[in-house]
Amino acid sequence: MVNTTSQASWWYDFSHGIAYHFFTHAFDTEARYLSPIPSTGGLLVVSNHLSFLDPPVVAAFLKRPVYFVARKTLFRHPLFARLISSLHAFPIDQDNPDIASLRRILKHLDEGHAVLLFPEGSRSMNGLPQPPQPGVGWIALKARVPILPVKIKGTFEILPRGRTTLKYHPLKITYGTPRPLPAIFEQSKGKDTYFQIAQYLMQEIAALP
Repeated sequence: MVNTTSQASWWYDFSHGIAYHFFTHAFDTEARYLSPIPSTGGLLVVSNHLSFLDPPVVAAFLKRPVYFVARKTLFRHPLFARLISSLHAFPIDQDNPDIASLRRILKHLDEGHAVLLFPEGSRSMNGLPQPPQPGVGWIALKARVPILPVKIKGTFEILPRGRTTLKYHPLKITYGTPRPLPAIFEQSKGKDTYFQIAQYLMQEIAALP
């Protein structure tokens, strides 16, 4: 019997290595780690969102496999859908995320995986932060796993929304300190609380150097 898990791991590791060397050498990437990142156990990774390049950039310099939430329109083409699925991406409707999709994220976290989310939901139009979406707050509250804030600089200049060709610009990515959600958020729930949590996560990202 073919070990499909080993095959998937080999393919992800191979792609991870290619991405690491590409971003390191093509864009002189500087990656900073403010504290050790746990190699096992559920980990919610949250980052600002500037470009299509953000998911592979975050994953390339994170020394453990990452699962990605991708907008469902990326799965329209069967071959591309198969490719990104093989790299741990799974679809979600950004405008109307259903409970099944959100629970799938919780399942991956419960299974001990790292899952990357962008609180803003979509790429920035101008390189500046956008209002966060409450869905990520719901996930952060329900998951009860450490949260790793990540700050990316440079991907907007390399590939902003609306452009299809890459332009050279140095990249910088900072990985913060994984920590649980503050206990104060455990005292209430509802959309207002989820939005407040999402805002808190964006503040944690913005505070990184």
